[in-house]
Amino acid sequence: MRKNITTLFLLGMMALLPCVVIAGDLPDTYGNRLAAAERYLQVASMKDMMRDTIVETAKNLPEKVRGAYVSLMNKHIRVEILERAALASMAKHFTVDELNALADFYGSNEGRSAMKKFGAYMGDVMPVIQQEMGRAQMEIKADIERLSKQ
Repeated sequence: MRKNITTLFLLGMMALLPCVVIAGDLPDTYGNRLAAAERYLQVASMKDMMRDTIVETAKNLPEKVRGAYVSLMNKHIRVEILERAALASMAKHFTVDELNALADFYGSNEGRSAMKKFGAYMGDVMPVIQQEMGRAQMEIKADIERLSKQ
């Protein structure tokens, strides 16, 4: 009798487990964060984002080299390396709830629409970021040289 009650209790708990998971009560563990980050990357594809970014960035180059640039970048960019780094960083910095919220958003109609535009956005912004970083590094180098002479 006791064995039957225990079995029924365990079966009941197992039946309720999906409800707990759906309710968002997952413990905020590294493993759960990693699973949530993987879910996010399924709806916000790193490969698609990089492809779009490369195409948009190529628009800043002379037309005669754009095709070769896109081809070579797609050949040499190791998306799996970027995905592994993104997964590790997301699992380190975001909570399960935050990652699930990101996946929910990017899985929505609005989120999918925004992701389709992300490559164009990065294509516009990345050259400015690179230029500004280069300018700042040159100024910092000059400041360090000036300070070392004092």
